[in-house]
Amino acid sequence: NPKLFREKRAKSMEALYAIGNDKLIIGDQVGVLIDLESGKETILNIGSLKDVAILSTNEVLLATNQGVTRLDVQTGAKTPIKALQVRNYCVGNNLSSGSIYAGTSKGLAILNSDNELSYVSLHGKNIIARDMASTDDVVFVATSNSGILVFKNDTISEEWNVGTGLISNQVNHLEVIENQLFAATDKGIQILSIDGELVRWINRADGLVSENVSDFEVSGEQLWVVHRK
Repeated sequence: NPKLFREKRAKSMEALYAIGNDKLIIGDQVGVLIDLESGKETILNIGSLKDVAILSTNEVLLATNQGVTRLDVQTGAKTPIKALQVRNYCVGNNLSSGSIYAGTSKGLAILNSDNELSYVSLHGKNIIARDMASTDDVVFVATSNSGILVFKNDTISEEWNVGTGLISNQVNHLEVIENQLFAATDKGIQILSIDGELVRWINRADGLVSENVSDFEVSGEQLWVVHRK
């Protein structure tokens, strides 16, 4: 039978992230780190949690409405990143260069390993980033109206949009799974090769109730979908 987790606690929960097999980060009113084995809860006081990027087994990046913070999930120690203390919507990292990518209210920011901050524009306009995913040396950025931007060496190397074969320029969520890029859009889920070639398009004909997909998770051969009407 299902168990009601954290009964009689804060009812509002904006985010839920699993860190490894034994920890959860819950985005309620203040943010909570939970050790599932011991039951210990650490109140983070980070504001409204929007996204999490895993740096290692011990360290993650948290994107909140107050900025970006490094969190040691073993100790609960927090280190706010001073250059990124603005409203954030998503966060990611370049595994090769060590740069941090942040989708902020001011646009897409990149903080390099020398702590130098820059904002990236596309055709002279700010980039509204919705999500990020990465391989060893490539960062994929989902945007609200420009499709997927591909970053190599912390610069835009490719633009994937309806003109290059995307089903929509509104991309809500990205994940790299078994060397393929899964993209949730307002017209279904598109599966691409890492090089951008179409593998599959999942839409109403495949059983989606709505094609406006906001999030998803792949577990084995099952695809779990969160959608909007």
